[in-house]
Amino acid sequence: MMRYLSLPKDGPWVAVRETFASSDEEARRLLRERIQRAQVWFFDLDDNHAYSPAKTIAKNATGTSYLSPTYLLWCMTTAWALFREGKNAECRTWEKYITTFLQDTDVRRRIREQWSPEMVQQSLYPGVQDFCSEVSHAWRLYVTRNIEEVAEAFAEALDFEKYVAEAGAKERIVEHFVREHPGFDSYGVEGDSECDGMMAEVLRFYNKDVIAICSMDKPREPVRMFDVSVSKNRQGLVDILQSQI
Repeated sequence: MMRYLSLPKDGPWVAVRETFASSDEEARRLLRERIQRAQVWFFDLDDNHAYSPAKTIAKNATGTSYLSPTYLLWCMTTAWALFREGKNAECRTWEKYITTFLQDTDVRRRIREQWSPEMVQQSLYPGVQDFCSEVSHAWRLYVTRNIEEVAEAFAEALDFEKYVAEAGAKERIVEHFVREHPGFDSYGVEGDSECDGMMAEVLRFYNKDVIAICSMDKPREPVRMFDVSVSKNRQGLVDILQSQI
């Protein structure tokens, strides 16, 4: 069960698990404290901070053409995989797109030029930039399966310290970071899928203090790894962080 701190009917919404706190007031206070306490944030990019740039690249047949038999075959196999497996198939089908269509350096260069600062700003979900500013005291890193050119564009626009692109097992990247930086004790994780939640699970395994946030298209209980669910529009979360009540 979830405790809604800002209601879906009011627009942007925020919810925490019932076990998060005993009252709405305490939940808001704890949410502010735990978010602001995090020394490092691991962020997913596609469908978390913006409508998936990977989907945009694929739908535009970037690196290929709409009439290419190879592209048409990829579309058909992807549609079937998504029908059978849902969101879990997205990682595998996107990796196939990269290896099949995005290996040419000139294609990569054109993608980087396309994702200008203006394009990035226009594609961000409302409130995302403000939320990232609210946690700018921490290290902020993208851990994304998207290509380096896209990850770099978003990281630069939001002034992130680092990014890891074409990330396979995200939990292994986080585990490596923890081992390399033992001095950090408090972390934040924000994403929209179970594989993003695995980053939080690894941090908990190492006994780190973790706040894990799941962004969603519609209100529902997130997978077990997440403490908080929020709308794609982060303004409700920003309002809580900026409130003193």
